[in-house]
Amino acid sequence: MIKTIIHPTYFPTIEFFIHLLKSDNLIFEINDFYKKQTVRNRTSIYGSNGKLNLIIPVKFSSSNKDNLKDVKICYDTKWQKNHLKSIQIAYRSSPYFEFFEDYFFEIFEKKEKFLVDISIKSIEIIYEILEVDLKYILTKDYIN
Repeated sequence: MIKTIIHPTYFPTIEFFIHLLKSDNLIFEINDFYKKQTVRNRTSIYGSNGKLNLIIPVKFSSSNKDNLKDVKICYDTKWQKNHLKSIQIAYRSSPYFEFFEDYFFEIFEKKEKFLVDISIKSIEIIYEILEVDLKYILTKDYIN
């Protein structure tokens, strides 16, 4: 039995999904301290102009010692619209994109309060597209 403890990230890499798909017991670590400048609130896509980083703006408490589960998303900019448009432009001509495009509306039309919620939702969407059941638990306390 393979147990995987991992931080949920926003539209994670293929390597991330390889670990998840090999796991029999998936645990999302949401009680670790949020670290700035990591993949927890960002992803990269590739288009005709090369690599484009898509970053979710977040709000921090005054202590800057927030647990991942407590990090709130900032909606001061139209980042959702920009992310969706960037994905559409980069992948519109890709085979089968038209069949999967509607899945992305699901994540960009709703305003989640917390970063962890949108990160898990992005993972759930990929699993749904792959037609694989996603079974996981969230940590109640920090696990080393």
